Amino acid sequence: RGLLDLLPEFDSKLIPGSMRRPEAADEQGRTKPTRMTARRTDGHEYPVEVTSASLDSGQAAYNDIHSSYTGDELLMIVVRDLSGTVDTEAELARSQRQTEMILRAASEGVVGTDTEGRVVLVNPAAAQILGFRASDLGGQELHPLILHSRAEGEPFPYEDSPLADTLKSGRKHRVRGQVLWSKSGDRVPVDLTTAPVRDGDQLVGAVMTFTDRRPYEELSAQHKNVVAELTASHSAEVTALKEAHAKELEALKEAHAAELADRSERYAAEIEGQAELIGSLGAQHAQLTAVLGGSLRGPLEELRGELSTLASDPAGQLWPEANQILHHLAAGYARMTTLVDNVLGYQRLDAGVEGLLKAPALVEGI
Repeated sequence: RGLLDLLPEFDSKLIPGSMRRPEAADEQGRTKPTRMTARRTDGHEYPVEVTSASLDSGQAAYNDIHSSYTGDELLMIVVRDLSGTVDTEAELARSQRQTEMILRAASEGVVGTDTEGRVVLVNPAAAQILGFRASDLGGQELHPLILHSRAEGEPFPYEDSPLADTLKSGRKHRVRGQVLWSKSGDRVPVDLTTAPVRDGDQLVGAVMTFTDRRPYEELSAQHKNVVAELTASHSAEVTALKEAHAKELEALKEAHAAELADRSERYAAEIEGQAELIGSLGAQHAQLTAVLGGSLRGPLEELRGELSTLASDPAGQLWPEANQILHHLAAGYARMTTLVDNVLGYQRLDAGVEGLLKAPALVEGI
């Protein structure tokens, strides 16, 4: 098989005996590494990198454009199989595209620096937040551009910045409320993170990511305004309710006082009537007691005595039936006298004139 069968894309002008001087070869006849497709003897194609060099026996291969081939020129070709390399490069390219897509889609700002703090990577979000174009930041020192001052406007030394410490010590930092400065000089509050970038054990740079806090602060301010408005409205409503409640309470107090006064008058009249009634009842009670004690008990006792005398009939002049009737009448008057005594005793006990007499007694005798 010929050379072009194995390397169809090889420059035929490089083959010894060609009457055309190859443009790709240098003065010594060497060519730069060139990628092309090679073909094996079984017809299978695979990627290769080809480098060639012309060799001679001390005689120039090309004296002039009309010189003829002497037959002493040789061509050395170095072919390197790129099958695995191409796959690796394709994977690296795919990973790089994915990384670029992720960086472009990220809402956080991402800035990469070398060990000197110079910008080597900027994603669109970072450029938009800071008001720069990515080309304006590339190769520039990051600190003087966006970290030069504190929130109050005082200078912010590079040595005190989290980026400087990360590049120096390799430590990660997370700072909440860090202030960056935009291209227009506006203050940009962010939540910032710095992390080292290593190649093996060697520190080769740092990555700084940050999230713009301005939307959050705007929402927070709106929330505070809404809360303040609601608080003021609520305070006004509470004040109005308190005033209405105070008025209602005062009206209820007045109504209650009027009702109490009316009831007091009615109760006083009722009490006065009850007192008069009680006084009348007391007078009646005293009169009844006097009647029972003097006017009734005396005659009853006298009648009982006379009936008892008649009933005793020492001469036996009465009939037995009359004698029995007299005994019954005497017993009845005795019971009436006892009843009057009991009523009078209860009245004296109720009036407090007499007290109960407590004395031991046998159960059988009660």
